Amino acid sequence: MKKNCFFQTLLIVLLLGFLSAPAFSQYSPGKVLSFLEDTANQKESKLRDLLIQELSQYINTFPDTSLAGDACCLLAGVYNDKGRKADALAALYKGLYLYPEFNRRQECVAMAQDLIAKNKDYQKKQENLLTVLAGPALKTEREDRYITYLRFLIDLDDKDMNEWTRDELRSFVTQYPADTCMYTVLQWNADLFRQAEKWHEASNGYQKLQSLYPDNPNLPYAIYHQAKVMYEKLDQNKEAVQACRVLYLNYPQNEFAPPALFMSGEIKTKKLKDHAGAAENFRQFLDTYPDNELAAEALMTIGDLNRDKLDNPTKAITTYDEFVTKFRTDLRGAEALEKAANIYKDKLKDYSLAAEYYAKIADLYRTHQKAPDMLIKAGELCEDKMKDYIKAIYYYQMVLDKFADSRKVGEAKKKIEKARTKI
Repeated sequence: MKKNCFFQTLLIVLLLGFLSAPAFSQYSPGKVLSFLEDTANQKESKLRDLLIQELSQYINTFPDTSLAGDACCLLAGVYNDKGRKADALAALYKGLYLYPEFNRRQECVAMAQDLIAKNKDYQKKQENLLTVLAGPALKTEREDRYITYLRFLIDLDDKDMNEWTRDELRSFVTQYPADTCMYTVLQWNADLFRQAEKWHEASNGYQKLQSLYPDNPNLPYAIYHQAKVMYEKLDQNKEAVQACRVLYLNYPQNEFAPPALFMSGEIKTKKLKDHAGAAENFRQFLDTYPDNELAAEALMTIGDLNRDKLDNPTKAITTYDEFVTKFRTDLRGAEALEKAANIYKDKLKDYSLAAEYYAKIADLYRTHQKAPDMLIKAGELCEDKMKDYIKAIYYYQMVLDKFADSRKVGEAKKKIEKARTKI
């Protein structure tokens, strides 16, 4: 009896399967695409948005059939009719990259060539764009072709394709979550959010990389850019400083460590008002990366912090002197000497040293546009504050001797005549 019941149940299941099979088979790749082609041929403007949805759904539903390449071509045509040229081009290249053989391949190539020829922005990149069109169809695995397509979109760097590219990255993750390029794909996604000024999404994307791939050698890139977004866009300054600290301590030799350490000092002084901590970071930067392009800026900032925020004028002068010694060829040395001179004049009331520092600018930075002015300033200090008219004449005379073509020559002559009357 039990045996009979089993066979009856099995028979019912098989009958239901046979009865339902024709219903499911109606939604086949060929039939659906044929309907979509008919709809597209109607050129009904009010159906364009629906067609975009339907064709996109088709490509996602039947990604492994060559008919999806034809759907990409149709989709590009609809985008083109709507004036969305970037999306049209992206759809065309998706078909060409992902589907080595499909009926509309040459139609895709012709449409892409036409879009490139009529768009100035694409003409600037036409060498790369046309090389792909002229090259052979990729015969690798679809997963590899997809990565190649994504890299093409990233290298194209078209802001109008930002949303399309992010959608493609998500689609790749859905289809190939175990792919060895997943870290790169997720990094691209975070970068695109940043380019689209979606700051919270970008920060979260970089954090995702840190959480999922803590040992990846490219992690410093994610840490740095997350810190930069948190500081510049999200006002998450303490978190940004902590990220910079993690990057500097764990990857001191990485290319992103120096700018991270510099940014930490910048955040501390500009946002957190921790000026002593900022000066410490900048000094650490200078000691660790003395040849970095930001080293001179770090040292100048230390001097400014001591002058303006830490009320340590003597240390500020020492730092400005250090700048002139270490970065002798940097014209900002003239600025450092002027700042030191101003401290001597305004804060320390040492007019003799102030005059000497103003004069140093003319001695060490003769090509600096302010050099003659600094000599005049030195002479005025000697004349007005110290009543040392001989020394004043000495500085005025230097304008005549060293800068005979300067517009300050006439003024220097007058000042010399006036000072002589006071001796």
